Amino acid sequence: MANLGTRIYTRFRGRLVGRDADGRCYYEARTLNRTGGGEKRHERWVIYHKGEDASAVPPEWWGWLHHMEAAPLPESCLLYTSDAADEGLGV
Repeated sequence: MANLGTRIYTRFRGRLVGRDADGRCYYEARTLNRTGGGEKRHERWVIYHKGEDASAVPPEWWGWLHHMEAAPLPESCLLYTSDAADEGLGV
C-alpha cells in the first residue's frame, strides 16, 4: 500500500507497465532518471498491497525491477498493459 507521496510521484512521473497475478502494479519512470552501470535508465517500482514486503514480488517481475530484463514478460503473458500513468492507482 503506497503512502500519499508515492501516489503523487507515481501519478506524475510513472507509467504503468503491468500487473502480476496478485494485482500488484508495476511502474516505470517516463524519463531516464537513474544512473546505473554507467548509463542513464528508467527508475522502476512496484506498489505493494498493505502489509507486504519485497519478498512478495514474483521472480519474473523481480528481474525486471532490478534491470536484469528489458521487459517483464512477453506481451501475450502480461495481465495488464497501458501507457496511462494513473490507472490502477486509485488516487
